[in-house]
Amino acid sequence: MNRVRRRAGLDALSGLSKDAFREAIYQERRLELMFEFQRWFDLVRTKRMITALHAAGKTNAAEKHYLHPIPQREMDLNPKLLQNPGWE
Repeated sequence: MNRVRRRAGLDALSGLSKDAFREAIYQERRLELMFEFQRWFDLVRTKRMITALHAAGKTNAAEKHYLHPIPQREMDLNPKLLQNPGWE
């Protein structure tokens, strides 16, 4: 990572704590991949989606939105399926 940053003329990410390093990586990915729809996956994977959406004014974001509901047709076809939490 530091070699790539140096080649781009940016400061290296050395000397940071684990949490500070992760924050720097998240910020780097946010800026570098902004038009490639990768941030959404980062927000979901790191459980930051609700906080980010609330900060953007999307106040209806909830914990249940980390998972999609299982379609009713699939639930009808397989009675052993349980609906994802929050979508019961």
